[in-house]
Amino acid sequence: MPRLLDDSIIGEHEKFLFYGPPGSGKTFSSLTGPPPTYCIVFGGANELKTGRSIDFRKKYPELEGQIYFDQTTEPLGERGHFVEASAYDEACDLLDAALAAEEKGDFQFNTLVIDSATGLRRYAMNKAMEVNYHRATNKGNTALKRLRDANIIIPGDNDYMSEMSLTMQFFEWVFNLPKNVVVVTHEYQVKKYDRAKGESFVTGRMPLFTGNHREYMPAVFDNVWHFSPVPTGKSIISRAQTVGDDTTYAKTRMGGVLAQYERDVNIRDIIARFRKAEKKLGK
Repeated sequence: MPRLLDDSIIGEHEKFLFYGPPGSGKTFSSLTGPPPTYCIVFGGANELKTGRSIDFRKKYPELEGQIYFDQTTEPLGERGHFVEASAYDEACDLLDAALAAEEKGDFQFNTLVIDSATGLRRYAMNKAMEVNYHRATNKGNTALKRLRDANIIIPGDNDYMSEMSLTMQFFEWVFNLPKNVVVVTHEYQVKKYDRAKGESFVTGRMPLFTGNHREYMPAVFDNVWHFSPVPTGKSIISRAQTVGDDTTYAKTRMGGVLAQYERDVNIRDIIARFRKAEKKLGK
């Protein structure tokens, strides 16, 4: 029997994709989801320092003791290249462990933060190169072999396709969890060169993914917002663009609720506004 489209669907968990340049407030806002929040950090734990900053703790004292995290990094050799591509699988194991702990009643979380998709893609690429290296009949002519010899990453076509597959599998998994999901990533800029002026200018901004994932991946999120820092006198605020334009990719499925630009995004407040607007409309 088909399901009637009514207000019950408004209670579904939200999927956010925050992208923009470094220092634009992406991680700061990602930690404001319905608590408890569990973060998987791809890289150094310093990415989450913003969650212990004076500004964050003053603004959101109610979130003290409500944010948990795990981190995963690749073990590196003497020259800085990875010795073993283990970070991608470790991230999957960490999430499995968190979900298992939840089933036992030892841990519980309502919001999952992935910080960042840039790191996830990098570790997925390492795994792809390692797998393809072991499958190659001529290992001396693989990207991973050249990497280990010269410490230069030169992925092949199969490596890119494999990375995209692993990244997609990870997001399909987390999207099926009964959690709010917030993914942080950097931005990809499309530029055009002006010969007359001798300089380049930005003609497009979109989330940083590989190949056609730049168009496909944002499409599966409910909310894709571009973050930018905005000076206001002596301070700087974070501004999220929620509706796209000719240059910047942005969207939200809940049209008519948010302004085109939202300042200092609080995810819990955003979700509450979604629910309030739909209940009001339903009456």
